[in-house]
Amino acid sequence: MQAFLGDWKMNIWVLGKVENRITGTGHATANSIGSNVIRIAYRDMEAQGDDDTVGAGETLLTYEPGQGFFLENVFDFTNEKVSAVGEYMPHKNAFNFYVTENTGELVGGNVRSLVRIEMRSSGASMWIAETFTHIDGKEVQVQQYRFTKP
Repeated sequence: MQAFLGDWKMNIWVLGKVENRITGTGHATANSIGSNVIRIAYRDMEAQGDDDTVGAGETLLTYEPGQGFFLENVFDFTNEKVSAVGEYMPHKNAFNFYVTENTGELVGGNVRSLVRIEMRSSGASMWIAETFTHIDGKEVQVQQYRFTKP
């Protein structure tokens, strides 16, 4: 989880309700707030075609010995907390998180209960968070947040 610490530029895309990609940008800062907790604060998030800042938010990544990994997302534009439980997959150097809520939708309108979030580091200067869900019986990527060092 230490790979996520620092200041980051973000490039974002989200699959919209009519299967078009909505793109955006933003900034993030990840800090350790305990021995097993990282807080990622998002700011200046903007969507393509929107002159105003979309908002901000935060993610808490937590490891609890004997219980596993946990993720909580809260973004201004949804005003909802999304919780997930996860696992580290050493063969991929990635974390998989599974959303625990059975209600609500993602920004693009996809059902939240079928969501898997994969976070992986691509070295010291980039990491990626991708969201997948099931559409028509197939797992489909519906979001990507790519973080790079400024």
